[in-house]
Amino acid sequence: MKERRRVERAIRTAAWLPTGDPLREQVEEACAADPTLAARWLELVSESERTRVALHGVAVPSGLVARLLDVPRQTRRQWRLPIALAVAAALVLALLFVGRGAPMEQRLRTLAVLAIHTHVNDPPTLPRRDDPRALSVELSARVPFPVRVSPPAAGLRLVGGKCCTFERRPVAYTLWRGPSGPVSLVQFRRSDFDLPAVERRGVPGDDEAHRVTAWTEGDLGFLLVADR
Repeated sequence: MKERRRVERAIRTAAWLPTGDPLREQVEEACAADPTLAARWLELVSESERTRVALHGVAVPSGLVARLLDVPRQTRRQWRLPIALAVAAALVLALLFVGRGAPMEQRLRTLAVLAIHTHVNDPPTLPRRDDPRALSVELSARVPFPVRVSPPAAGLRLVGGKCCTFERRPVAYTLWRGPSGPVSLVQFRRSDFDLPAVERRGVPGDDEAHRVTAWTEGDLGFLLVADR
């Protein structure tokens, strides 16, 4: 009964999260075992998709995504659901601008939002690996591009990695740990996000808690996320 109530509380938030998000996957698994919850889940997912389409016609004020993500750091309350809703709202707005046609700066900034979300939320459920070569082979078999698993900076040790999606587009995520804390590296195909060549640079719109660096090499794009 307690587990069912937990799922009921989380189901609306999870329906707005991107495919591959750990919370969404946990809720989907729980709903699959309960016909009543499964019906509610399908209703909410359908609602979120309709809203996503409708929002394409809405002009989003500059800086709104960053302000929404800043809500959890500004509040002193311990309510997890409002914080999760703020993150979910930011992700929905971010996903609207990842697609083709959006200005490059906007695409980079919204990709950074998704990378920060992964950096903050995925480590507890991340498959642990300590062999870079083996992990490279494993991840490269799951996405349509070669995944590099080498330290993105000196002094980093591999923690693990996995493949996931940013709005249905494949990305590879590896987590590293060093003297200054965890570092996440997201790899993807430039063509999937319509990105031109980008020199290594900080991404505008970084939040106060994390630093994001973006660059491209050949057909691949990279996002490096570290705690400030």
